[in-house]
Amino acid sequence: MRELIRSRLARLPLAAQAVLGAAAVLGRQAGFDRLRQVSGQNEDQALAGLEVFLAGRLLRPADPDCYAFTHDKIRDVVYAEAGLPRQQVYHRRAGAAGAGPCAGSPRFRIPYWRALAVLAQADGDESAARAHWREAAALAKELGLPIEERQISAALARLDASD
Repeated sequence: MRELIRSRLARLPLAAQAVLGAAAVLGRQAGFDRLRQVSGQNEDQALAGLEVFLAGRLLRPADPDCYAFTHDKIRDVVYAEAGLPRQQVYHRRAGAAGAGPCAGSPRFRIPYWRALAVLAQADGDESAARAHWREAAALAKELGLPIEERQISAALARLDASD
């Protein structure tokens, strides 16, 4: 299955691959403007890519102005194929733009903030990592997810203890 997905991706134009990579970084759902911002594509390029993905059934419409991968395996392969440098750039762009998953899906923001925290830690930016962990913890608390909140708080405590 992985090879089949890879072969489909290899046939896509590079600009389109950038949009799909941005979608993988943004999570299960992403709006058009966020895809465009994070991929670094102009509106026409992002639209052309989106049309290719919808026609090829890689993405599907979800909430209004939201698109989702048709299968988690596709997202996993796209994310892995993007490679760490591109993932880091896309995560930074998403953070700088205040971009996350679709506004109607707050539950999906927790993995987004966690991923930003892990990347910031890997880059040695403990201040940013703390801020991202706090965002994730606050969202978990707001959504009434005590297990996630405890896990995130534990990760933040480990970061604080490493000082």
